[in-house]
Amino acid sequence: TASDERTHAMEFARSTWRLFAANARTAILFEFGFRFLFAILFVPACFGMVDLAMEAAGLAYLADTNMTTLFANPLAWVFLLVAALVLALGALFEMCALVVVMQAGKTGRRIGVFETSRLAFSSARCIACRNARPSNWLLALFVLLLVPLTNLTVTSSALTGVRLPEFIMDFIWENGALTAVFVIVMAALYLHAFFLAFGIHFFTLCDESWMQARISSRSLLRGNAWRLARRLLAFVGLHV
Repeated sequence: TASDERTHAMEFARSTWRLFAANARTAILFEFGFRFLFAILFVPACFGMVDLAMEAAGLAYLADTNMTTLFANPLAWVFLLVAALVLALGALFEMCALVVVMQAGKTGRRIGVFETSRLAFSSARCIACRNARPSNWLLALFVLLLVPLTNLTVTSSALTGVRLPEFIMDFIWENGALTAVFVIVMAALYLHAFFLAFGIHFFTLCDESWMQARISSRSLLRGNAWRLARRLLAFVGLHV
């Protein structure tokens, strides 16, 4: 019943809090430090790469009319891909850190900010290091596309604030066929993201490649996916 689902949702919230409670100070200090570093390092680095891409394409500014010029320049693509990689590395670093803190809380172990950061960076760099497994590059797409588009709550970074431009959404909603396609695509993305959500845990804690972590995440949810989905929806409903 609806009442049972809300009760389970409250228990889900309490159990999630218990994972952070033992290291709440570490989680808070890490978030403050990460947001500061994200603002002074990752964001300027990304904008710097975009500026270099524009310079390579011979552009002084970006507008709808000159985007094709930017994307037609091979060197600009290099700078844009580096910017995307830097952004993905930063967001993944935060995700891995939260997983490390939760795992420490699950085992009742105290963990500090520096150890959390070290373990998180050790995992996050696997998408960019020289001997990175090719399947780990797909994790960058998960971080940069699925997380922002579905607002999947596995990170509190600026990526979750990314939205499709309003004029694009208005154009979609004004067309019945496009609206139907958009709803179907978004439903598929939400479902895909949901089944992959625990992949971050396996990637961080078990040293699995992203391909292996995706399989592990699906196996973990097999038989329990819809029950967990209902509890998550009920949990969201508690805040509406």
